[in-house]
Amino acid sequence: MAGIFKMPSPSNEEKSDYYREYASSINHKGPDPAPHQQAALTEMVEWYKQGKNLGGILVLSTGGGKSFVAIRFLCRHPLSDGYRILWLAHTQYLPKQALEAFDKTIPQVDKTKMPIKVRVVLGAARHFNSRWKCDFRI
Repeated sequence: MAGIFKMPSPSNEEKSDYYREYASSINHKGPDPAPHQQAALTEMVEWYKQGKNLGGILVLSTGGGKSFVAIRFLCRHPLSDGYRILWLAHTQYLPKQALEAFDKTIPQVDKTKMPIKVRVVLGAARHFNSRWKCDFRI
């Protein structure tokens, strides 16, 4: 079963809090990863280049920079190759943290893949906009 969400253009309020549209990219290196983060990035890039890309798990300790590593990898590789990303998290804090990390890392995406749109949808009461329609096709 495939689902397609038809979302209207977000209002100004939604744009400022939970929506970003990145129209252009600049050459921005971003912060350097720590040695353990660089090791994880190297492994992820090797895995990605194999072309199987069926899924994977990034394991780092608490505070080890999982969001930083994952977003840096996504911006430099899958997003730059034209893939779309679905970011799932079990708390309301983590998607907001990821959105802030994208703000800092999105300049690393290939300029030809712009614009990139990022929307945070939380499971909190009244956060999911009832105007969004879901069309499931079987």
